[in-house]
Amino acid sequence: MPTTTAVPDSESIAELRQRVDDLEVRVAALVQTVKPPAVRAKLGWRAQVGAFGDDPAYAEIVRLGRAWRDAQVPQQGQGDVE
Repeated sequence: MPTTTAVPDSESIAELRQRVDDLEVRVAALVQTVKPPAVRAKLGWRAQVGAFGDDPAYAEIVRLGRAWRDAQVPQQGQGDVE
């Protein structure tokens, strides 16, 4: 089965070039907003401090985690070995 390759016209090429140029500008702007990996690595866990702020979902996660951990601690008189 013969394959035909359509040759794009100059208007299509110009449109594609413009779209690529626009994307390059947007990517450059995004790169400026992201901290470089070296800075993130240097900060380590400190980069995440305060990331959740007053998020109610995170507060619920903390509450449930605490309840689960508390449930793992044997209550007095349970599992005591004499």
